[in-house]
Amino acid sequence: MNKKLSPLGLFDEDECQRAEEFFARKETQEAVKTIFNASLIRWQLGRLIEIYIACDRALFLQENNYHAEVFQLFDPQLSPRNIGIKAM
Repeated sequence: MNKKLSPLGLFDEDECQRAEEFFARKETQEAVKTIFNASLIRWQLGRLIEIYIACDRALFLQENNYHAEVFQLFDPQLSPRNIGIKAM
């Protein structure tokens, strides 16, 4: 890490050493692994859960006498967060 940060001149040697020690700790490595695994799950299931929530909300609106539609707002290649609900 020191090799990458030294040219920037942002951190002194002691700060780089403390950062290295922090990242080398077993607890830190376990936390990083947990975060990484949770991100993999979110990455795989996130879209499915978002669509499920949108459909659930649309059904709730329909049950309360609204005409609700779930639709894509724009091209999913621009952003996967492209689901909208229109209710009248």
